[in-house]
Amino acid sequence: MKKLVFAIIIGGLLSVVACKERVPYVLAEQVEVEYYDTIQTSDWIEIDGVRFNHVGNYTLIREDSLRAKEVFDKNLLPTTREELTVPGAGEKEFGQINIEYDLVYALFINLAQRDQDGAPEYTFQGSAMDMSLGKMKMRRTDGEKIKVSTSKNYGAAVRKLK
Repeated sequence: MKKLVFAIIIGGLLSVVACKERVPYVLAEQVEVEYYDTIQTSDWIEIDGVRFNHVGNYTLIREDSLRAKEVFDKNLLPTTREELTVPGAGEKEFGQINIEYDLVYALFINLAQRDQDGAPEYTFQGSAMDMSLGKMKMRRTDGEKIKVSTSKNYGAAVRKLK
């Protein structure tokens, strides 16, 4: 009887471990992120263990001087479409469309804020034209590989360059 109970417990634990969702990732010295599709509030991108969540009110948070630091402290990024309710304007709702440039620029600014002992953690290659098309190439300043994973159906391609 004890062996049966033990086998059931072990089987249950193994099935829990086996059912854990594995998230595909890119591991490389140089990585390119290219936004090309819709990004929603449930989407995220994780770079070297830091998860950046997309929020539908990014513009209001960023432009509110009292909450602007929250964008970087909580690793927030915009979605492609934001529904903005402007306080004091009769609670009117406005829609804002963020293009690929807005998304990649927000990620760039968030990553540029990160440092180790006062030195930047990432360097960025490419041109302003690349960023305007929603592309960003990056590498770590310490030479280590970058690990990037995303939520399922994330509207960006993550490519290994080196």
